[in-house]
Amino acid sequence: TGFVFNTLDPNDFLAAVRRAKRVYEDKDAWRKIVSNCVSADFSWDKSAREYVILYGKALTFSNQHIQ
Repeated sequence: TGFVFNTLDPNDFLAAVRRAKRVYEDKDAWRKIVSNCVSADFSWDKSAREYVILYGKALTFSNQHIQ
């Protein structure tokens, strides 16, 4: 859904901008990214469900390993 860079280095940022420009110039690839972005679920409902699952796994792990 986007273009990432891993460090706070100007060259790393510039490389991400260049990747974005190349994809933008490829209209099929750009449409795919736009479609992925608008169809992504960033709602709190989804996040909350994922947190419940994560916390359940943490509780299960702690119950099995900490006694």
